[in-house]
This record gives sequence, C-alpha cells and structure tokens, in this order.
Amino acid sequence: MKINIVGDIKEINKDTIKYIQLLDQSEDFWAMVEIARSESEIPKGGYPNVEPKQSGKIRIPVDQITSLNDLTKNENRFASLITNCHTILTILGLPENWSSSLLTIVILNYIVPPTPYQDSVNVEYHSLFSKNTPPNPFDRCLVVSIKEKMSIKEIVNQLKKQKDKVSKYLNYLPRGPQQITWLNKVKNIDIKVKLEQYKKSGLTLREIGEKLLSEYGENAISFELTKPQLSTYQARFRETLNKLIKNKVLFNHTVDEKQPR
Repeated sequence: MKINIVGDIKEINKDTIKYIQLLDQSEDFWAMVEIARSESEIPKGGYPNVEPKQSGKIRIPVDQITSLNDLTKNENRFASLITNCHTILTILGLPENWSSSLLTIVILNYIVPPTPYQDSVNVEYHSLFSKNTPPNPFDRCLVVSIKEKMSIKEIVNQLKKQKDKVSKYLNYLPRGPQQITWLNKVKNIDIKVKLEQYKKSGLTLREIGEKLLSEYGENAISFELTKPQLSTYQARFRETLNKLIKNKVLFNHTVDEKQPR
C-alpha cells in the first residue's frame, strides 16, 4: 500500500479507509499526484523514508527537513502545490476537509484521514463590525455553510457539536416578536390600544371607561374601569411601548437629527 495511514484504523470511518485503498490502486490518481509533485519540484514518489506513527506523528529524517522547509518557504512552489491539490480535489469530487490529507499524500505518501463531516458544517457570524460583511452591511446574520453532502440528521448532529458557538452567535442576533419574552405578559392589547387612542383624542378617563365598557362588555375586560386603574394601565402601556426601542442612544441621535430646526 503506497499511502500510509496514520492513526488507529479502528477509529477511522470504514468507508474512508475503503476510499483511501481505492485511491492507492488508481493509476489516474497517482498520475495527478506526480504532476503536482513535478510542478512543485518535489521528488518523484515524494519524500521517502518518512515513518508515520500510530500517534499521528511522523519521523522525518534530518536531511529532508531542510527540503521540506524550502518547499513551504518558497511561495511559488507552495502556491503551485496548493493549486494542484485543489484541482485534484475537484476532479475527485472530494470536500474541502480533505485538503490537508491530500497535501500530505503528495508530499510524504502518508495520510491522516479527515473525520467524516468535520469542518464540513461551518458556522459564522456576519455583521457590520465583522470581517465577513454580508451584502447588506446592516444585516446581522448567522451563516451556516454546508460543504459536503450529508443527511439532515447529520447536519443537526454537526450543529449540536458546535452548540456553544451557535448559542453565542444567536445571542448577537436581533430578536423577532416570537422571541421577545416580555411580549407574552402583555394582555388585553386591543383594549389598551383603544385606551391610548381615546386619551390622545381628548376624552377623560371616565368617558374612556364608558366607551370601553360599551364596546367590549364587562366579560372582555379583566381590569376595573375606574379612573385610578385606567391611569395605571395607560402608564404601563406607555412603559411597554418604550421597551420597543432597544438602542436609546441611536434613537435619540436619529430623532435629534430629524427634528426641524
């Protein structure tokens, strides 16, 4: 077997092992590998005498460490290697998380198989203040990138593994009405809206109480229609309206700017 597998075979996905074994027997695959090696001045057959260990580490002979350092430090050689490895990935139809695995095959003839689906579900937060600014700079959003075909169940499993990150980013997002906890405590909204409208129209609290009673009836109103009670409910309703403005500083600045001089 030309491709040395690093790690405990028992812990590696069986289909991944099968795939590597098939790659090992593919003349077309090795032809592409040799092209990548040639264009990056890597010896045919890769760097020999590299011994992979079960721990996931490898032993590199001292005389080859310099060659490997020269490869990584030479921008042209290394850029060509990366480009060719991604071309091979595209031809094989492999996901991005195989990039480093393929790179080690080309250079050293060994592979640390990627964990199935690892890094194939990526979670990012986009906002006006982040590096990854969305098309609309005012649009804050949690972006889930899926880079490999998988079942809905596996997508959910991968998101669960990133639960802490997802929860953190979700807290950055604005809340829709269905997530506003205090909204559940607002009762008799129709009646309270009427109360506010009637008050603005100039009606007295006594007149408002009479109108509400005639429109809704005693059974529909859960509070007393006395002057003190109506006054209290009106004050609470205005407090509720004030909760809608989350960013008071931005609001005050905006209002000040828009006010006629």
